Amino acid sequence: MVRRTVFLLAGGAVAAAFLILASALIAPVDPGATLLVFVVLASLLMGGAGLLPGVREVQVAGAEALLGVPEGSVSSPEPMRWAHRWRTALWTLVHQVAGALTGLLLVATGLPVAALAVWVLGGDEIEVPGWSVGPPRSVGDWSLAVLVTVAVALVALAVITALGSAAAASAPALLGPLGQDRLQVIEQRLAREQEAVRLSRDLHDGVGHSLSAISLQAGAGRRVLAGHPDPAALADTLRTIEDLAGRAVAELDHALSVLRGEAVPADAVRERRPVTGSRQGVGGADLTQLAHLVEEHRSRGLELAAELPPGSVSEQVPSVISRAAYRVVAEALANAAKHGAPGTVRVQVQCSPGDVAIDVVNRTRRAPGAGTGGRGLAGLREQVELLDGEMTVGRDEGQWQLRVSLPTGGRRRG
Repeated sequence: MVRRTVFLLAGGAVAAAFLILASALIAPVDPGATLLVFVVLASLLMGGAGLLPGVREVQVAGAEALLGVPEGSVSSPEPMRWAHRWRTALWTLVHQVAGALTGLLLVATGLPVAALAVWVLGGDEIEVPGWSVGPPRSVGDWSLAVLVTVAVALVALAVITALGSAAAASAPALLGPLGQDRLQVIEQRLAREQEAVRLSRDLHDGVGHSLSAISLQAGAGRRVLAGHPDPAALADTLRTIEDLAGRAVAELDHALSVLRGEAVPADAVRERRPVTGSRQGVGGADLTQLAHLVEEHRSRGLELAAELPPGSVSEQVPSVISRAAYRVVAEALANAAKHGAPGTVRVQVQCSPGDVAIDVVNRTRRAPGAGTGGRGLAGLREQVELLDGEMTVGRDEGQWQLRVSLPTGGRRRG
């Protein structure tokens, strides 16, 4: 209640200034102006203040801090539209009128309290303009004076409490977000949620893929030691593990920098320019790196038959699509290495002016992701759909096939 009273009194102080200003404007022009003219001019001044820049921000801050209005129920949208401005003007007028009334009630309460204090200290009559009140002379008079003072204080307390509660309840109606503002808030929330999903997907695709490859390489190294130790083969295995671990750390550091606001996540619109070698790096593995990815898996013992686009062709693919295509192939090969049965894994990647087509087939003992929640395939599907692509995946006669088509913005294949 104290904070709400302070909020109301702040409005009353501003109202007093505008009342003085209205008097100063009317007196030289029409000294005999009626009360109605004075009230209309003062109301226009008080309400017009709400149209000034920055007033809504101050009112919103005051409503949240002093009225206790829940955060988010009042807002200062950008840009401000007329619907926001006239509501702010109306709220400013209401705030000042309620504040002026609160000030008058406090003055009305203070007068009888001050009178009692004067009389208790032995004072004589109290002169009020147009009115003179003498001290009580009997017990009955004293009782009546105290009763009137308490009644005035209780009435003032009740009215001020009601004004504060009414202000807190009406603030969201006049300072709250409109329909379009709510849509913007929802879009912002969805964008934050989508960014969190994107980061988790990138962590799975990047860090998860690297850790899976480290696990496979460690198993290969163990088999080398258990069989016929070959120092050269063991050194290659350890070197690959070292490279994969470094890549995983870089991916994780990139994701953490995005979460901390130190890096800007990739934007699909800005990133529709073609790939160049200088842009490869953290979180940037793309189609130009497919040959290296295939050789990595071959070095781990995976039989691969790959048909990849020439470097000059893959470099023309928009980078956001190129990176997504790389992740699709990386996830498919990781699944084939973990879940596939012995046999050749066939990888075909074709780039056309309209799309990037990916086809990966391998023999399998079980569906990739079975028993692990299938987060990899679910993440791929989310990313493909986000890019307006198509993805089909399934097992048929002991073979697991993944087909993905990612549009590049040109003419699609018929």
